[in-house]
Amino acid sequence: MEQIPVPSQHKAPNPEPKPRHKQAKKGAYIQALADTVQEPIQKPEAVILTITYNISLFPAAEMRKDLKKRRGQGTYLKLTANEPFNTFKAQLLVKIDNKMKPATISFDNYIVSFTIPRLSPSPLAITNQKDYDELIARVKKAKDLTATVYVQEMQNVKKQKEIQSGKENDSATSDGSDSDSSDNDGKKKRKRKDKQKKTRAPKASDIDESNQPVNKNIRDLHNQWICHKKPGCESEFCFVNPADGGSHIPLTFPRLECWASAILKGPATATLEKPPNHSHFSMVPEELLGQQSVLALRHQQLDKQA
Repeated sequence: MEQIPVPSQHKAPNPEPKPRHKQAKKGAYIQALADTVQEPIQKPEAVILTITYNISLFPAAEMRKDLKKRRGQGTYLKLTANEPFNTFKAQLLVKIDNKMKPATISFDNYIVSFTIPRLSPSPLAITNQKDYDELIARVKKAKDLTATVYVQEMQNVKKQKEIQSGKENDSATSDGSDSDSSDNDGKKKRKRKDKQKKTRAPKASDIDESNQPVNKNIRDLHNQWICHKKPGCESEFCFVNPADGGSHIPLTFPRLECWASAILKGPATATLEKPPNHSHFSMVPEELLGQQSVLALRHQQLDKQA
């Protein structure tokens, strides 16, 4: 009798799951991409530097002396490096007003220069925004962010106390109008002195406004003839004589004043590059000097005749 196979009671085992290689690779790739994504870089906030200016203020009487021998008053000023030139100038005028007490305050009445130890040992002028930018650029290289500023008064600017004393003298004169005959005689003497004062040559303090063109020319000559021969030359400003192998002629105050006044007479007499034909510049060949004035020529003729 044929036997019929009976189906087995055991179920076939489930097939093994396929390895998820593709999914693993995909996850690793995504993670790698995530690792390469950089967070946005935050720029550090700009550091605002604060500069210290050690200020030396010199009256007009010190101008004839060498810079190292001048005596004046000291103060200091702190400003951030991003301040404009006008702010620097205004703050400097405040210091001048507090220390020197001028009757009228004007930047044009002063020669302003700066030095920085080891970086800029020779004084450099500060007259405009360009000069101020150069000061900022140089002082940023200094370790202590410090510069020395020199302020030289150009002329005998009237001081507030002088004006006040003049007012007191005027009031005293008016109060004594009813005095006796001796006081009247004193008034007459004062009037005669006043007349003499009107006829005498005015002092520098009496002609501030008329001195402005000369002062401007002196500042321009300072800028033109700053002496860069350091070490080796003790003068701050020198005329380089091209006819003598480039020898340095120190521009003392009398020479500067003579040159600045001659420039006012026109380019034929003197320019910023050409000194005047004057005894102060006798060491310079005549072909490099300006024309002599008629008055100077007449003096020479009289000297020869004598």
